Amino acid sequence: MPPPLEPEIADALAQIVIARNAAAAPLVFAADAAAESDERSVGQFRATLPGVPGGFLTVRDALLHASALFGALAKTIAQFDKPVATEITLEQMRIARTAAERACKLQLATIKNKPIESVSVSDGHICA
Repeated sequence: MPPPLEPEIADALAQIVIARNAAAAPLVFAADAAAESDERSVGQFRATLPGVPGGFLTVRDALLHASALFGALAKTIAQFDKPVATEITLEQMRIARTAAERACKLQLATIKNKPIESVSVSDGHICA
């Protein structure tokens, strides 16, 4: 059984799941896809949020924006694969998540006026 979530991480996860699922609607993430995505988010949050000055509140809006992008990409990929899809598969989720994480990093690099590979947690980069 995994350890209980820290309150800040539980709150962050709940909020990004809402944004992700709303953007993917009316499609839903398959149970395994949702679980893997959530586990990945928890791992990223545990590894990075302590290094972000101000924690989740500092990156909340950008993270919700990225989560919405992730959900929309997952929906688009699922419908590209199967126009009548009702569910986002594990592989479709993985492709969408990788693209959304890279787009998030690109946007942060643009805002910080830095090369994309030099963006780090101290800049607010928490998803990767």
